[in-house]
Amino acid sequence: MRSLLLQVRSFLFEMRSFLFEMRSFLFEMRSLLLQVRSFLFEMRSFLFEMRSLRLKVRSFQSLINQDSVWGLMTNGTDYRFVHLRQGALPTDQLMPTLHLMERDRALQRLQALKAICQLQRQPKPTVA
Repeated sequence: MRSLLLQVRSFLFEMRSFLFEMRSFLFEMRSLLLQVRSFLFEMRSFLFEMRSLRLKVRSFQSLINQDSVWGLMTNGTDYRFVHLRQGALPTDQLMPTLHLMERDRALQRLQALKAICQLQRQPKPTVA
């Protein structure tokens, strides 16, 4: 009976060691997943910035023939309207990021579209 108790105790000790090793492994995996998530976020931001730059270059070229240009930037999940205006120094105005898959952002989308409409309705300044 005593040998059986010793075997059970030994087994429980081994299981405890195994569980500690698994816990350590899971913490390492969690750390790795957080690093991957951070990397993916950085890549997503980089792609957004690259598309933004490409849009601005093309849009600023369009300002030769127009007073202002509207554009839409996306990285595949987030969308953002941008308004570029002609002037001594062309300027750009970024609208809030639109998360089309989130219902909570519906008000923000509506405000962005409303701002676009208001900017389109503003009278154009006359040059004397």
